Amino acid sequence: MERVPDGTGRELGYETNTPLADLGKSFYKLKCRPFRVDRDETFRRLAIAAESFGDLLPAKIVTQNTYTAGLGLAANAVRLIGMDNFYLAMVDQPEEVHRFFDFVSTEAADFLDWLEAERLVTPNHGEFCAGSGSCGFTDELPVRSIREGEPVGVKDCWGWQEAQESVGISAEMYAEFIHPYQRRTSDRYGLIYYGCCEPVHQQWPILQQFKNLRKISVSPWCNQEVIAAAVEKNVVLSRKPHPLKLCGEKFDAKEFKTHVQETLEIAQNNYVELIFRDTCTLCGTMKDRVAEVCGIVRRLIGRD
Repeated sequence: MERVPDGTGRELGYETNTPLADLGKSFYKLKCRPFRVDRDETFRRLAIAAESFGDLLPAKIVTQNTYTAGLGLAANAVRLIGMDNFYLAMVDQPEEVHRFFDFVSTEAADFLDWLEAERLVTPNHGEFCAGSGSCGFTDELPVRSIREGEPVGVKDCWGWQEAQESVGISAEMYAEFIHPYQRRTSDRYGLIYYGCCEPVHQQWPILQQFKNLRKISVSPWCNQEVIAAAVEKNVVLSRKPHPLKLCGEKFDAKEFKTHVQETLEIAQNNYVELIFRDTCTLCGTMKDRVAEVCGIVRRLIGRD
């Protein structure tokens, strides 16, 4: 993977050497990864944390790997095959693309099995990330009463799925090549968060087939009217306002208010959470702006 800096020196963009560029001829390179846990090192770090700040904040072990186990199937395809090659392969070598996704989704499902067998799954409802910037607070998890000492299962947790790299293909191609393999892991979770930057309204007829879908990402590229009408109150709209409304070179409070108010009006019959993502240029000099933005949002939702 080779990265290049942007105008501010941050290395965000990258390209890979696409080792599976010709999928049919290079599939043999794929090997299952071994799963390992270093318990001694984990408990050593837990002890350091408890000694350092345990009197202020309880230190505990959490397993972030659980909710991301099956994440990024399309991203894996782009990194290993290359975007152009991946898109062309779905037309020229469809059977090899299915073979690829079968491999990576099976490995992800095996990883979840291993986590459960090793008793490494920990609860992730509450103050944990449940998806693309979303918090996992819910009264729907765990799905059962767990006795003390009883292992936590994947079914008691949030899971996250997305396919940003499928933005250039039709909903029908997503349904054929990606969605079935996402479900190998996703249907095992108690609740699902779906999406990141992709315009999910285009794929909603397929996305609603997920079991226990509870939150869906509504990025700046998503048609808010379409998705709000489609999900009604069954799914939380995780709205990502345009980041430059907050962290652009200039801040226009009126424009920001109008931008957020548009979402609240469109989704007045939905459940909504506002998540500010991709605010990479947000810096300390904007601290007054952040406080102002919080005040604007609180007034708009009647909680000032």
